[in-house]
Amino acid sequence: MYVGIAEKNTPVWAFHALFVTGIILSLYHSYLYYKQGEELATRVFHACLVAPLLIWVGVMQQEASHEAFRFVLMAAFSSIGYHTYALIRYS
Repeated sequence: MYVGIAEKNTPVWAFHALFVTGIILSLYHSYLYYKQGEELATRVFHACLVAPLLIWVGVMQQEASHEAFRFVLMAAFSSIGYHTYALIRYS
């Protein structure tokens, strides 16, 4: 969320963290789909949309477009909303 808000004022370490998170997210969801074959929509969404976005912004850093930062912010807010809902619903 911080990277989406700060955009071009984001410190370099945050872009590196975003890059590593994208790589881990891609590998994790690809592995889970390969191993379990369940929850296809979740796995494809994370491995094909969210992870490449995080990796791309992590690589481009301050040169990333304004829209890319907006998408990172949208992903952060939707993640917070969905996971809060899941915690309340499944508790």
